[in-house]
Amino acid sequence: MRETKAKILFLWAFFALYIRFNVEAKQSSMLQTEIEVKLRQLNKPAVKTIKMMPYYMLKSDDSSKKDDLETEIFQIWQESGSCPKGTIPIRRILREDLLRADSLRSFGRKFPQPLQNLSANQRKEFIPQNRSSAYLVTMGYNYIGSQADINVWNPKVPESGEFTTAQIWLKNNNNPYFESVESGWMVNPKLYRDGATRFFAYWTRDSYRSTGCFDLTCSGFVQTGQVVLGGTIKPISSRRGQQYDFNVGMFLDAHTGNWYLKVNKNIPVGYWPAEILGSLRHSAILVEWGGQVASSNIRQKTPHTTTQMGSGDFADGRFKNACFMRNIRIMDYSLQLKFNVQAKPLSETQIEAKLKQLNKPAVKTIKMMPDYMLQLENSSIIEEDSESQIFQTWQKSGSCPQGTIPIRRILKEDLLRAASLDSFGQKFPQHYDNSTGQEDGYVTPTRSSAFLLTVGFNYLGAQADINVWNPKVAETNEFTTAQIWLKNSNGPYFSSVESGWTVNRKLYGDLATRLFAYWTRDSYISTGCFDLTCSGFVQTGQVALGASIGPVSLFYREQYDINVGIFLEPNSGNWYLKVKNNMAVGYWPAEIVGLLRHSATSVEWGGQVSSTNIRKKRPHTTTQMGSGEFANGRYQQACYMKNIKIMDYSLQLKYPRDVTPVAQEPYCYSALNDARPGIEPMFYFGGPGRDLPYCP
Repeated sequence: MRETKAKILFLWAFFALYIRFNVEAKQSSMLQTEIEVKLRQLNKPAVKTIKMMPYYMLKSDDSSKKDDLETEIFQIWQESGSCPKGTIPIRRILREDLLRADSLRSFGRKFPQPLQNLSANQRKEFIPQNRSSAYLVTMGYNYIGSQADINVWNPKVPESGEFTTAQIWLKNNNNPYFESVESGWMVNPKLYRDGATRFFAYWTRDSYRSTGCFDLTCSGFVQTGQVVLGGTIKPISSRRGQQYDFNVGMFLDAHTGNWYLKVNKNIPVGYWPAEILGSLRHSAILVEWGGQVASSNIRQKTPHTTTQMGSGDFADGRFKNACFMRNIRIMDYSLQLKFNVQAKPLSETQIEAKLKQLNKPAVKTIKMMPDYMLQLENSSIIEEDSESQIFQTWQKSGSCPQGTIPIRRILKEDLLRAASLDSFGQKFPQHYDNSTGQEDGYVTPTRSSAFLLTVGFNYLGAQADINVWNPKVAETNEFTTAQIWLKNSNGPYFSSVESGWTVNRKLYGDLATRLFAYWTRDSYISTGCFDLTCSGFVQTGQVALGASIGPVSLFYREQYDINVGIFLEPNSGNWYLKVKNNMAVGYWPAEIVGLLRHSATSVEWGGQVSSTNIRKKRPHTTTQMGSGEFANGRYQQACYMKNIKIMDYSLQLKYPRDVTPVAQEPYCYSALNDARPGIEPMFYFGGPGRDLPYCP
């Protein structure tokens, strides 16, 4: 009986092993079949096979030519032969290359960053957690090309699942959802089976999620030239030794929508066809030059990866120590290669830290409706109540929970538009010309103002009803305001608190009219900022600083204005901001405003245009002030302020005793105070900017 049971158990065990063996053999056979299919798909039939010489036989020349470094760079395979005429060189994919991949489907792709668990605002502020980058960025225009000479190194990559690049990106967006074409050099042991420095190209249409790949590892890039994608390049730069770089350029053919890749300025590589791209086939709006490390051990993961970027040395090591890019150029529709002076060096770690500093955790997120859905009523309400129609457009989409306040969220692209993270949210600093030795001869070369001025007393507050318009701003780095200033001096050295409306594309990312607050303790030199873009203003009310306001006035149509008031609380020294006569916004604490905590000695009501193309610069900016019409156009044409009041120690709101209209460029922007007996005074200001022949 026991023998029978033992035989049965043995037979069952043998049968189970037999089935398992057959299943594994079948799976292995299926995998082998899939691999063979993938290899046939990737590898085109060869006309000629070139076997590379061993590394130790490849000798590199050490040229002393410093200004022609990139001409020394070439691909190693070229030392072993060349392709027959009419053919192109393609790096062959091997079975072991596919076996190193996580899956056949993911072979040749960057690993994606999951987005599905992020809220709408989190996606806008999103910074990839498996990639760390350091780059120079420019954005805000339509780019149809970019190039750079990229210094060539061989950085250490200790883990097979990591890689490092030195490259150029051209993108159609700066948020997590983008298209890009990319090229440069990289060290990627998992993809290329070694630690060599290799030339690469990449593309994606959906932020690396499911489309795109390196080189020719999927259908996409079309190779046409004699440069091998994935081919090893040499020689390599050495610390404090000879430096080598090679030129990489990507340019759009506007007629076909194809993006062409070339190296060393005139050697074609191939192109990304328009059909694999979306809006990028028309132009890029963002260019980045720099490096990237891909690893799961970055950001908050410890220990951090030891994979190097560039040369492996920090950027302050400079030439012969740090990796560099030079001859950095963009091409726009002028079809001229040029250096973009607005490009700025940033790292994603710096951006992430700045975003965390600026954005408080949200209790609730309100998503704005698109502009075209915001139907602003054209009320026939009488002029005296026009300001009651003004509101912030975000309020049409929801409201904040009780006990919380609305705060406009700062996005990554907001920071990238700034000249630097330190200057984000700040006005251009003042510049002083001491050639006359006199303070009163000072004018601000980057700002032009038209305002009504009162001085000579101690002021505890000021207010006005400010006519709301949407003037044209010509350049990204320019802005225009209609506002009130309270200052502790009328000279070039002052503290001020300011508020009103502005159109400021560089700060806010669009051309909407927005409520703002500003402060400085040192004439804009190093302190102060707009809204909540630095520590300073304390928001307490339900009005969001930096939020768009509407409706806006139109020529010969309904006029809208908003009441803005700034008042000192003498016991604390805090200056309080309110709108619409009784709606609290917040306050500037005494400790940030210097002598202004005691009182103001100067008040200004009017407008200001900030630009580098004013004063003696020609041509003058066409950025408008107010409505864009000169002050003599008056009501329904020119921007106005009414209900102009100051408060002194009598604690009474009153029209100032002595006022003076001032226009720093009267042929570009003018000022007119209409204070006839028996009527409410109205102050008009503004202008178109450049206006031939008087404002050339």
